[in-house]
Amino acid sequence: NLMANSNFNSGIGNWSTWPAGSQITSSTHPVLDAGVMRIDWTGVGNHESFTMSSAMSITKGNYYQASLSCVGPKSGTFSTWGMSASISGFPPFFPKRFLRYENYRINYSFVFKADTTDNTDARFSIDLVLPDSLLYVDNVNLYRVNVSKLDSSIMSKLFVNVNSTVQNISLNGTVYKDLDGNLVTGSISLDPYSSRILINDFASFPKTLQLTVLPQGLYNSVSNSTVQDTVTAYLRNSLPPYNVFDSSKAIISSAGLGWFTFPYATNNLNYYLAVTHRNSIETWSKNKISFQDDQCNYDFTTSVTKAYGNNLISKGSKYCIYSGDVDQDDVIDGSDVIAAENAAYNFAQGYLPTDVNGDNITDAGDVSLIDNNAYSTIFTERP
Repeated sequence: NLMANSNFNSGIGNWSTWPAGSQITSSTHPVLDAGVMRIDWTGVGNHESFTMSSAMSITKGNYYQASLSCVGPKSGTFSTWGMSASISGFPPFFPKRFLRYENYRINYSFVFKADTTDNTDARFSIDLVLPDSLLYVDNVNLYRVNVSKLDSSIMSKLFVNVNSTVQNISLNGTVYKDLDGNLVTGSISLDPYSSRILINDFASFPKTLQLTVLPQGLYNSVSNSTVQDTVTAYLRNSLPPYNVFDSSKAIISSAGLGWFTFPYATNNLNYYLAVTHRNSIETWSKNKISFQDDQCNYDFTTSVTKAYGNNLISKGSKYCIYSGDVDQDDVIDGSDVIAAENAAYNFAQGYLPTDVNGDNITDAGDVSLIDNNAYSTIFTERP
């Protein structure tokens, strides 16, 4: 984030205002997050107020994404622009964008291509002109980003069935609309020798991860199949503190294969992959993954080295994520064993976290598996 003090949780340091008729203060607002910056404009000294970030470096031709949250006492208008303060005449590194505020929260995000290089004193400015005189802002962020063009032949896509039988066509995780504006997801059915046009008018196409993962307790090495269950996959930033960037939930097949759709992921960027399951240890990928042409494949089952810290267990010819983290505290220990023992004592049945083998009964088999992993002190391994 190029913006110093973007969330105002510790005051309004690194921000300034001009002229004297403009004032900024640290404040709060019930519809914004924690601390916010309050901008008051009296109209004294100039026809417009300028509330400016601290200096940053901007390079002509690079793309940047700006975002902020705002609210006001009523309907009104403000503007944002990029000020090249070290250059005579203050040429903009992006032109003014006029935005509205209301008495409820509005979140804005936009991408621009820098028009000017300013290596020493580029500033992001938020401006008010009377009668608009009061504005609260929060989470003012600015990132250098990569962008890619969208293929218009994919945005408006013609699906054709050239066969004499009905065909089901997968949409591969992409969300479309039909010509009446109704959402269409999953797959479509086309009659013989028919066609259908679907439209994708979203800002970008979701990225699809083909993931193979086997929870230890659910996998049967004799039949080489697993009980189908829900798994959640997280994309985490590749640098500390490895924050979650996007997540997706899907049901894995009997082969452990699931298709996970990420609406916010970007092609050609590196992410750590972390997977969770209702009673398994959270497991991270050994290597960073990236999407190419909106697709990515990852298979945890082929080698112990596919998981960070080799945090997999061999079962037959496959490698599985460890089962037994019943309370999801990132370690398999006595508390998990006790939970399973209590459930087994009460003959608990159903879709329960203590049922690690997926037979809908918590019994001695579940307790034994959890106890063995607790004895080995299995815990989540992270970078």
